[in-house]
Amino acid sequence: AQYPAPGQLAPGGSVVIIDVADDTPMATVPSVIGLDAAAARAVLRDAGLEARISIAPPSAASSQGPGRAWKQDPAAGQRVAQGRTVTVLVAPD
Repeated sequence: AQYPAPGQLAPGGSVVIIDVADDTPMATVPSVIGLDAAAARAVLRDAGLEARISIAPPSAASSQGPGRAWKQDPAAGQRVAQGRTVTVLVAPD
């Protein structure tokens, strides 16, 4: 959208407002909690996202076993730009 409209004259020095659309493709982050590293990477790739897998001991609240993803950032359900990297923490084997 533009104000004044295209083709209309505006007095010199006046403000012209132009709304620029952001056409960045978006993706919904899937949950990879409980998956092994290879499966988590594949699920994220299929959603149009990149994966950064890190091995880290799980928190005391985690119920995931060895070799399984126990945390991800951004969280599942968030809308992010396609191609964004999702950090996945996987419990050591």
